[in-house]
Amino acid sequence: MLQELVLSVCTSITELPQSLGNLHDLEYVDLAACFKLMALPRSIGRLMALKVMDLTGCESLTSLPPEIGELRNLRELVLAGCGSLKELPPEIGSLTHLTNLDVSHCEQLMLLPQQIGNLTGLRELNMMWCEKLAALPPQVGFLHELTDLELSDCKNLPELPVTIGKLSCLKRLHLRGCAHLKELPPQIGKLSMLERLDLKKCGGLTSLPSEIGMLSRLKFLHLNACTGIKQLPAEVGDMRSLVELGLEGCTSLKGLPAQVGQLRSLENLGLDGCTGLTSLPADVGNLESLKRLSLAKCSALEGLPREVGRLPKLKLLRLDGCTSMSEVPAELGHVQTLVNLGLEGCTSLSSIPPGIFRLPNLELLDLRRCTLLAQDVGSSSDMHKYGCTLVTNDLDWEGFEEVWLYY
Repeated sequence: MLQELVLSVCTSITELPQSLGNLHDLEYVDLAACFKLMALPRSIGRLMALKVMDLTGCESLTSLPPEIGELRNLRELVLAGCGSLKELPPEIGSLTHLTNLDVSHCEQLMLLPQQIGNLTGLRELNMMWCEKLAALPPQVGFLHELTDLELSDCKNLPELPVTIGKLSCLKRLHLRGCAHLKELPPQIGKLSMLERLDLKKCGGLTSLPSEIGMLSRLKFLHLNACTGIKQLPAEVGDMRSLVELGLEGCTSLKGLPAQVGQLRSLENLGLDGCTGLTSLPADVGNLESLKRLSLAKCSALEGLPREVGRLPKLKLLRLDGCTSMSEVPAELGHVQTLVNLGLEGCTSLSSIPPGIFRLPNLELLDLRRCTLLAQDVGSSSDMHKYGCTLVTNDLDWEGFEEVWLYY
């Protein structure tokens, strides 16, 4: 009783015999990287025990036979990298036991059949790099068991259907690199189980719906390089489970709403390269779980609010390349947990509060290319007293593991 058939990387195979359908006990078929395989035999529908079929990298495969819908026990269908596949047959909707459908890197695939909504047991749908995909059928809203929806780099996808709000089990939604995506439907707020939302490099996105605040279980929100976003809705403060907020490279972002201070579970706030950001709200001082605050290359940032001194768990603060910042608040010297402070290239920085040098856990202080600071600190005649290259004698440098002050 043959249960597994592995023909992967049989690069000369162009077709399979009709007798394949006689292998009634077959549960696993691996045809990955059979680059010249052009079609599957219609007898494939007789493999009633088949659970997994892997066709990864079958670049010459242009279609699937309608008989594929007869594989009622199929759990996993992998079509990743089938670059010539233009459509899926409607009969695919008969695969009611299917839990995983992978059509990633199917560059010619333009649409899904409406019958996709019949796959009520589907948990993972991967459509990454389906560059010609122009729309999702509204029937995707019937995929009530779906936990993972991967649509990254579907560059021609302009919108999501409003029925996406019916995906009551969805935990992860990836839309990274969907450059033509203009907006998210308000119904996205109905995704009550969503934990991760990836919108990196969605350059056409200009705003988020206020309903995003309804995502009470969301832990990771990534908006990196969303260059069209100018502000976040106040409702973002309602996402009380949020652990990580990535806004790196959001060059049009002017500020954060005061309500961001309500994110009491937030551990990582990334704002590197937000060149339009001039200030942070005082409410950031309420981020009681924040461990990492990164503001590198925020060239318009003029300073930090004094309230940063109230952050009880902050370990890393990156301000490298904040060329408009002339001072660091003295209250930063109260952050006893701080381990890493990066100020490299802060060319307008003229002084450092003495309290910073006394922080008990500080291991790395990077002051390279702080030219104004170097001239000021280097004026002390006994700066060698504590064994450091540039230091004034009124600062206590004992206990430091590493200090960089090159110019």
